[in-house]
Amino acid sequence: MKTPLLRCSWKRYLRQFRTPVRTATGVYRKRDGIVLKISDGSGKTGHGEIAPWPGFGGELLADAEEFLRNAEGEFANEGWNILENPLLDGLPCTRAALSMAKGWADGWANMPQLVESVQSAGLLQSGGLAVESLCILRDRGISVFKWKVGIGTAAEEVQIAKALLSQMRGKEKLRLDANGMLVDLTPWRPVLEDPRLEYFEQPYLPGRMLQEVFDDGIACKIGLDESISSNSTLPEEWPGFVIVKPLHLGCWEKFLEWRKRTTTPVVYSSVFETAIGREAMLKLTFGDERVDAFAQGFGTLGMLVHDAYEVHPGGVTVRPLNWTPSQWEIWWDSI
Repeated sequence: MKTPLLRCSWKRYLRQFRTPVRTATGVYRKRDGIVLKISDGSGKTGHGEIAPWPGFGGELLADAEEFLRNAEGEFANEGWNILENPLLDGLPCTRAALSMAKGWADGWANMPQLVESVQSAGLLQSGGLAVESLCILRDRGISVFKWKVGIGTAAEEVQIAKALLSQMRGKEKLRLDANGMLVDLTPWRPVLEDPRLEYFEQPYLPGRMLQEVFDDGIACKIGLDESISSNSTLPEEWPGFVIVKPLHLGCWEKFLEWRKRTTTPVVYSSVFETAIGREAMLKLTFGDERVDAFAQGFGTLGMLVHDAYEVHPGGVTVRPLNWTPSQWEIWWDSI
């Protein structure tokens, strides 16, 4: 089979958060990234998005741009084999963008929609505003809530977490996320033992996460996030949860091979991407027949200043847009 002649074009974007996003790793006021379009000369077009986020081991946008500028010959000569280019080993977000573009160009033939809709978890405001924001999200129909910790003192945050747990009704669940910034889980023991806590996401930095929490006997209540930086760090089995950020995964085909082998619960998660990345991420998610067992991490819509980059509707449940290629071409021209 003849290698398709690929041509790649891209646009860099800069978007502003409506309210600065505060996590244990810092305060973020803007979101930047790259959206790209790849054409194969036969009318097939794929889109992708390069969207690194601090703390997840991805490349700098400048490195991604340099690869794209220098890869014109590889796109023309190697076609989609460019996904195997060894330079991409250090550029997982760029490889993920190329993977989603390939899936798009292939018509998502290998990613059938196996579920009709999935529920989205809601992201609570930081600090003392958490309880108030929980009530607001509940009124919108959200029943799984995520709260970022590691920002204040352990004593303060444990008390707020207990207050949040006391607010849980019926089947409502709380998730905590420390972005790897905790040094000791001892003060959090009562919270970890509460059945209303679904899981505690990445309490420690990746270097001490896997073995330490496993030996401590709490792995079943732990979610791996920063510890999963690419295909190469996906555990074959983990008794807790794996939080997957598709835009950081590297090769999606290798991820799908892993997903077939593992029984580990997976939660797919947003990284404040544009409509291009979100649509591809939802296509990947809806191809997972086990995805509707848990709320997914897609509650980021509306956190950035509204612009042409955001087109998916918000709400408790999420779905792909399933636009035609011509509709996405109009979107591309509008940004």
